Amino acid sequence: MRRWAIASTISLLAGCGPEAVEQTREQETVLASDQEIVGGTDATIAASPWQVSLQDSPGSHFCGGSVLNENWILTAQHCVNENGTIIKPEWVAAGITTLNGMSSSGQIRSVAEVIVYPGYVDVNQGKDVALLRLSAPLDLSGANVKAIPLATAADEAAGITNAGVVARVTGWGALTGSGNAFPDTLQTVDVSLLSNSSAQSAYAGDTIGSDQLAAASPGKDSCQGDSGGPLTVLKNGTRVLVGVVSWGEGCADSHYPGMYARVASFESWIASKINDGGPLTATLP
Repeated sequence: MRRWAIASTISLLAGCGPEAVEQTREQETVLASDQEIVGGTDATIAASPWQVSLQDSPGSHFCGGSVLNENWILTAQHCVNENGTIIKPEWVAAGITTLNGMSSSGQIRSVAEVIVYPGYVDVNQGKDVALLRLSAPLDLSGANVKAIPLATAADEAAGITNAGVVARVTGWGALTGSGNAFPDTLQTVDVSLLSNSSAQSAYAGDTIGSDQLAAASPGKDSCQGDSGGPLTVLKNGTRVLVGVVSWGEGCADSHYPGMYARVASFESWIASKINDGGPLTATLP
């Protein structure tokens, strides 16, 4: 069964739709208890302070995202694309480890604008990224909400996403492919990056493009509800964002790796939207 890393209340057959919209979400709410990562362990938000939750109401999580700066979040396009119509999450919640604590302790912002990468058709065909502009800036001065730098083309040329590199994925998605366990605490798991040729061999019926990135480790994977969240690697002791949780066949199926949007492929587009074309200046503590 094809794994969509977002709740089944949203159909994921999609066209690109307008690039920026102001529509509100109309599908059913996905309860926080219906969401985590497979094979992972409990995490703290201080260890991944760029992680955010996209929500229909406080505590009602359906996708993840990453803080790029105080005003912008990067997520998966399929999280905001319903039957070809671009929709707007009600809230972005940052700065808390447990979904139940989001409304009382986290930073919660409404979404002012959704910008999608052009040409998206379906997750397995790539281009699965979108930007969310917040209605009010996040406070990045504390330890629990921080921006994360993006991997660049130069980083990739230097081998940062080579096969065998250990990457980390976090989120509040399903703990099992069958969705039988749903912890409230943020989860983390390490997986090994794979070459696109290996991913193509696994997904023989799909065309794996250069803007996609694969990762897998036995019994470990992202899953439903982790969509849009961060895949990171270490660069000189600092974590950088290399992938956005996108899609896969099942969860932690030994035959199929998890698939991610390759961030370096979208770096210039992201910069053109959020920094007027200038370099990204996100830093970590």
